[in-house]
Amino acid sequence: LLTWKKAYLFPILDLMRLVITVESAAQFYGANDAPILGQITQLSFQEPRDAVLQAMGLRFLSNMFLQNASRLPLIKNAASVCFFFFFFFNFHYSKYS
Repeated sequence: LLTWKKAYLFPILDLMRLVITVESAAQFYGANDAPILGQITQLSFQEPRDAVLQAMGLRFLSNMFLQNASRLPLIKNAASVCFFFFFFFNFHYSKYS
């Protein structure tokens, strides 16, 4: 995934955000100490910034909260997860305040 062109990432991230809501997928990603967290954030926040990919990455992280198995890695990495949410909203919505 990390080497794919940005044009192909949106449908993949969209599909992955749905897959993570399935309990067996959540257990798989949660049991592997969630390297997917780093991969998703790297894909979503790479330069040049793409607001759609960032939003999809954040939707993936949000969907991880739905299952207990995938929630634990988010809690373990709460500081970096909160940073990405803060960065996105600060970067995209600061012009409106």
